[in-house]
Amino acid sequence: MAKKDLFVDAGLKAARWFVNSQVPLNLPYWDANFGRFIYNRHMPSGATVLGLSWTQGRGLFTLMAAYELTGDTSLLKSMSQGLEYLKTLQIHDSPDDSRRQYVFRENMPQDWLAHVRDATEAALSVLFMYRMTGDKALLQRAVNFSKWFEANGFNANGWPNCTVWLDRMQTKSLPLSFQAGNIPFFYYLAKATDSKKPLKYVKQIADLALQNH
Repeated sequence: MAKKDLFVDAGLKAARWFVNSQVPLNLPYWDANFGRFIYNRHMPSGATVLGLSWTQGRGLFTLMAAYELTGDTSLLKSMSQGLEYLKTLQIHDSPDDSRRQYVFRENMPQDWLAHVRDATEAALSVLFMYRMTGDKALLQRAVNFSKWFEANGFNANGWPNCTVWLDRMQTKSLPLSFQAGNIPFFYYLAKATDSKKPLKYVKQIADLALQNH
């Protein structure tokens, strides 16, 4: 088998793992985690930690890539279920509180914690799902998240915050280089909306990364 084929085979097996390990809904046993992917599993014991906003986004990326590569429609159901769970993490019930409205919670719908980089990964997966489906409601979700980020995602120096506690709006900012990973969201949002505004944040984060990180 050629090296390229080995990589493709490994990637498709990873995608199938997301499908097979996704939390099911086995009626009549209702489970609010339906559609959630796994964060990690301890193989000897089987102990499992369910996914975060970041994991949910990465699961969708993997499935989208596998679908684009193979056209395997069996992946679409898992993508749809994963997206529906991810939607429950985005706050849409605080219209008078811009500090919380439109952010993706970190772990579950009842959570009051958001790690900015993780939330951005979730938003980027929603943006890519829009690219795949053409569903403008998904684009609006990404645009809405960018509004939250612009208002709350940066520290006083313009570098992305690390953590936001949504119940008391305290923030923690650390000079962590991985925060440069927020750049792709703003770049692809600019492409999706044909707007130059998000590129301001691409340059802002990139410049600070080169100067200080």
